[in-house]
Amino acid sequence: MHNMMVLSPVLLYGCWRNARLSIAQCLDMAPPEILRWSPREGMRTFGDLIDHVCVVADRWFSNVIKDGDMRSALALTTPYDKELLSQRLLYALDRSDRFVRDGNCYELYTSNGKTCSGTWIILHLYMHDIYHCGQLKSYLRLYGLTPPPWTE
Repeated sequence: MHNMMVLSPVLLYGCWRNARLSIAQCLDMAPPEILRWSPREGMRTFGDLIDHVCVVADRWFSNVIKDGDMRSALALTTPYDKELLSQRLLYALDRSDRFVRDGNCYELYTSNGKTCSGTWIILHLYMHDIYHCGQLKSYLRLYGLTPPPWTE
């Protein structure tokens, strides 16, 4: 069983939330043309990366946590609209805020036949988001921009 009950889900969530805010800052400072850009062919574009972060969280909330929100976990067909991506990020942040605020982070869940705690899900999504946050900041540097500092 993946159970990380020794970690405080609320404290861990603060780290995950900061990663999400850093992703939002990257999007805020990005010029619109970078949303369609990637360092080389075959890699996700900047916009695709942000959409991917939201899709993965949506799948966990819809399929494992089953928070009752029937939001589609499908990727945007055109993740190149800053306003739409920004709204999607804010919605994902609100959904994860509710997960912690409502105490669901203390529950146990089943994913692919394995039991995992809400804390483990937070840790898993935090590690996923921080990886892609670093990727977005690398994209900004490769594009010639200075990425925003880490959100504390």
